[in-house]
Amino acid sequence: MAKNPERRTALLDAAIEVLASRGARGLTFRAVDIAAKVPIGTASNYFANRDALLAQVSVRAYERFMPEATEWGDALTGPRDRSKLT
Repeated sequence: MAKNPERRTALLDAAIEVLASRGARGLTFRAVDIAAKVPIGTASNYFANRDALLAQVSVRAYERFMPEATEWGDALTGPRDRSKLT
């Protein structure tokens, strides 16, 4: 398994984009490689199989979309409406 954290993150972000645009059926190693603009075969060097890729995508999505600790205090104070949530 390859050990380049920046490339791994780029592959996971590309996989999130592929999932968003093509759905689960469109999530292939080749599609991720193309979206990440890396040589074909790179994603398969970082992830053993599609299940491993999906598991890591869920972790990366959590990292990307969860508010920072400082934002939590603001999110829990004041009125709770749609504009605050977005």
